[in-house]
Amino acid sequence: MTLKLKTPAKPAKAGRTLSWDAAAGILTVKQDGKEYIYLVDHRLACEGHVHAFTLTKLAGSYDAGDPACYEVTVAADTSEAKCGCKGWEFRRACKHSDGLKLLVARGKYNQ
Repeated sequence: MTLKLKTPAKPAKAGRTLSWDAAAGILTVKQDGKEYIYLVDHRLACEGHVHAFTLTKLAGSYDAGDPACYEVTVAADTSEAKCGCKGWEFRRACKHSDGLKLLVARGKYNQ
């Protein structure tokens, strides 16, 4: 019997820029010459220990077959995050979870 080992997690991509429009709740991610724009819906879960987000795609560069939204959770202390996208499933890191961890770490969602 031959066992196939899973490839180790890949690091997050470098050269990513984020912009946050707090008034509109819009997160824009620029990466690899592409721009991704999301509407961010935030709620607290687990008695305030977890930030839960829904990111809904508004515009930008998307691949055919990608879902219209992603569910992302971020620990209040930003030690952990999880996203429902293919990138997170493959690398355990993605632009969605990285961007929201940064916003939480900078106090944009301290409630």
